[in-house]
Amino acid sequence: MEIGYTKNSSTSFEKTTYIAKLRSRNSVDLGYPYEDDVRLTLEIRGTSHDGSIVFHTNDGLLSCLDRCRALVRFDDDKIRNPDFKPFDHDFDAMALSTSQQRWFFNKLKSSSKIYIELSYYKKGVRQFEFDSGNLIWNHYDFFRLRTQPVGACPLAPHVQWSGQAPNHPTTTSSPPAH
Repeated sequence: MEIGYTKNSSTSFEKTTYIAKLRSRNSVDLGYPYEDDVRLTLEIRGTSHDGSIVFHTNDGLLSCLDRCRALVRFDDDKIRNPDFKPFDHDFDAMALSTSQQRWFFNKLKSSSKIYIELSYYKKGVRQFEFDSGNLIWNHYDFFRLRTQPVGACPLAPHVQWSGQAPNHPTTTSSPPAH
């Protein structure tokens, strides 16, 4: 899928937000009452002073109250268990924690595929795949952020590969508390 770029300007706050959007290659069926073509969108958002990395679903509710559970894998790298939180008090989006944005952005720019597994409220775990190879980003510098060391986003010991899709992660139990 192509990466879409937009620019939103707010004259009242004199701020411009740049957004790069990438839709998942695959869609999932959540069943009634949702659409058959539920997709996830990865958004890189940035102004001159801050940035965020957000995942949005076009339908359904993410299981995401205080913290959100999601597993991420770049290309053939290890499965990671980064911290996400609800975005903008919505149940259709989650944002990567600020402390892990630098790590994620670096992996995003150097990879060609991203796999993410997350849970939908009362609909279970779903997996999405993204083609990330063509990202161009000349706006907020995520490398200015202080980050947690790589060990803070470890390979989760409870993670295994599912039999459904050989390159997609799945879990056998709840993630351990950090």
